[in-house]
Amino acid sequence: MVAELKLKSLASVLGRHYIRCQAMTMRCEVATLDASVAKLVEDYRAQCLWFLRTDYMPTSTGDILKTLALIERYGDRAGYERAEEIKAWLLRDSKPQS
Repeated sequence: MVAELKLKSLASVLGRHYIRCQAMTMRCEVATLDASVAKLVEDYRAQCLWFLRTDYMPTSTGDILKTLALIERYGDRAGYERAEEIKAWLLRDSKPQS
C-alpha cells in the first residue's frame, strides 16, 4: 500500500515534469520555426515575393502556407526544398496517425 502510494505520487511528479518539458520543447520548436520562415522569406523576397509589402512577414499558419506555396512555385529547387521542410513541420500534427 505504501509502495503503491509512493509510485502514484512519483508518477504525478514525473507526469508534470514531462508536460513541462513538452511545453518548453514546443516553445523552442515554434521559435525555430518562426526563425526558419523569416529567413526563407527574406532569402526569397526579391525573387518570389516582390509583389508583397517589403515588411510582410507571415504569422498565421494559413499565411505561412500561402507564402511557402509562392516560394515553391516561383523559387528555385533549394527554396522548394526548404519550403517543403517547413510545410512538413507545420502539417505534422494535422495528419491522422495510423
